[in-house]
Amino acid sequence: MRLTGTIIDSPSRSSIQIGEGLHIEDEIGAFINHSSLPSCTIRGADVVAAKDIEVDGEITFDYSKSEDTLACPFVCSDTGDYISGKRNS
Repeated sequence: MRLTGTIIDSPSRSSIQIGEGLHIEDEIGAFINHSSLPSCTIRGADVVAAKDIEVDGEITFDYSKSEDTLACPFVCSDTGDYISGKRNS
């Protein structure tokens, strides 16, 4: 899937980082959740499946691998890790 939408220069609660200092507000991308065992990766503005995804399966990516800094850090419910972005790990 190609992310499209408004490009912003800093992260928001619903943006996805697509490059250095580039974040995109995508209508569908805003609903892609974090997982320590993600079903996809973010490559530039592309959402790429990392494994087979079942129909109605959740689309997830590892925020700590693709986001430099999160606007709203949180504790991962799966691992208990504090997820704040790869620059803060």
